[in-house]
Amino acid sequence: MVDLSDIEASNAKIKTSLPDRLVAVFIGATRGIGESTLRQFVQNVKQPKVYFTGRSRENGDRLITEYKTLNPAGEYIFIAADTSLIKVCDELCETIRQQETAVNLLCMSSGSLKNGISG
Repeated sequence: MVDLSDIEASNAKIKTSLPDRLVAVFIGATRGIGESTLRQFVQNVKQPKVYFTGRSRENGDRLITEYKTLNPAGEYIFIAADTSLIKVCDELCETIRQQETAVNLLCMSSGSLKNGISG
């Protein structure tokens, strides 16, 4: 297992070793691991442009407010989406493709449906 101090040291290098204006897509980022991972990205990247999804518009709006405080130079776009449906994923990809020529990071941590129960 990687030591936490090694992770923190690596994260600290992001601002100086990666280019500004990285475009990231976070699928399932309004709670849990996705939310925590996105928060670290926002705190450690210069001028990020982030598309992030979740089922709750309320959570998305709350997080946009938080991220604008953490990193005012970033751009944060929430897309309410149930990504357990392939059709929704296709539509989401098309929406982002129309706006961007490249995506630098894709992080997928959405929940899943198992026997009809979100888990």
